[in-house]
Amino acid sequence: MRKRYSYLLFEVVIGIGLLGLCLTMLTMRPILCGRKTFKDLEAIELERIAEVTFAEIQEEILHNHPFASFALTEKEAKDFDLDDYLFTLVPGKPRKLKRSYKIWKRRKQFGADGHNVKLVRCDIFLGKNRYSNLLFLEETSQ
Repeated sequence: MRKRYSYLLFEVVIGIGLLGLCLTMLTMRPILCGRKTFKDLEAIELERIAEVTFAEIQEEILHNHPFASFALTEKEAKDFDLDDYLFTLVPGKPRKLKRSYKIWKRRKQFGADGHNVKLVRCDIFLGKNRYSNLLFLEETSQ
């Protein structure tokens, strides 16, 4: 009688182990898919924040920066810091994002009426990520 009990206990342990293995295999795919979806949502949110930041920079450039103050190369360009951006993907967990940008002239062109038009590159840094945008500026006499 004692031998049957020990085999029965061994079979139950093997059954529980197999059940745990199968449940782990069944639940891993949705967990990994959820993590990937979360990373994709974070990348989309960072791109949106980069576009909002570019709009802020564009407004500041058009109103405050003199036309000749842009650096000629990326190495000469200095970093401009912006206010930190606070965003939340998961409710209750706000994340602070450090924002800065560099801006420099890429090319100078002349328009049809003799206006100076410059192609300006703006690199936006959100944490470790870098986003680039190009902007055409027309020189006005001030």
